[in-house]
Amino acid sequence: MTEKRQRMISAMKYILLVIIVGYLVILMLYASGSKRAFSEVSKALSSVLDSKELVQMDDQMLKRTVQITRVFCIILLRQVFQQQKFW
Repeated sequence: MTEKRQRMISAMKYILLVIIVGYLVILMLYASGSKRAFSEVSKALSSVLDSKELVQMDDQMLKRTVQITRVFCIILLRQVFQQQKFW
């Protein structure tokens, strides 16, 4: 009985893995980024937003900000994994 249960658990793990990977693929296909230019989107948004406390940012500044965020996340995750406190 335990061997049958072990096989069932193993099969369920693979089924769940396939479902998760399939969901991620579908999510990446349908939720991909916009093909519009940054200037086109920023003009539409700037007319709607309340810009009292906002700072205008060009596309290069946006790319730098996103890059800094990625680097910070990678450094943070590397430290967590090196300490092995992620479980």
